[in-house]
Amino acid sequence: MFYPTVVRGVTLYEGLLRIDEDLSAREQAKGCPHCGGPLDSSPWQRHPRGVEAAKAVVWWRLGLCCRREDCRKRVLPPSVLFLGRRWYWAAVVLVSVASRQRRTVGATATALRRMFGVCRATLARWLAFFATDFPSSAPWRALRGRVSAEVRDDALPAALLAQFDRLVGPGEAALVACLTFLASAVGPGFVREVSHAQNL
Repeated sequence: MFYPTVVRGVTLYEGLLRIDEDLSAREQAKGCPHCGGPLDSSPWQRHPRGVEAAKAVVWWRLGLCCRREDCRKRVLPPSVLFLGRRWYWAAVVLVSVASRQRRTVGATATALRRMFGVCRATLARWLAFFATDFPSSAPWRALRGRVSAEVRDDALPAALLAQFDRLVGPGEAALVACLTFLASAVGPGFVREVSHAQNL
């Protein structure tokens, strides 16, 4: 399966947005983690890079805000669309790194730059993050026991995507399952880890 072609259609992101909406609704139903008050929707517009076809659509990062005047703290629900504050779609990051790790034919650094506009230096940072920072992160340690021992830490995220290939079949379903697993199982912790990674 040549995953870079899977992530180039806008329908994938429309489906991921629906998952984000569900994740946000679940967080909203829990109430404010700081004071227990009700949470209101507080999204903001994003302009992610990497998929030309998606540029014509207005995309939102779904956020929540406590309604109580004495709290007003923000809550960031998990997201399958975005990796923290990164400019590129989460799917583009995951697929680009996995394709380079698998040495997928046609997924050279030059080809990925043409497809997604990602430069070599950025791709190198993504590869380094998944090679060193992510395997030792608290979110991944929390998830480690929920995946097969065949998913080696030194082969993330390609090995994780390969596991979902086997579980749900290769293609868009495996990519969506992988992104959902990372986002919903870990929650905001994954977002924080990725946001704070200096080399991503």
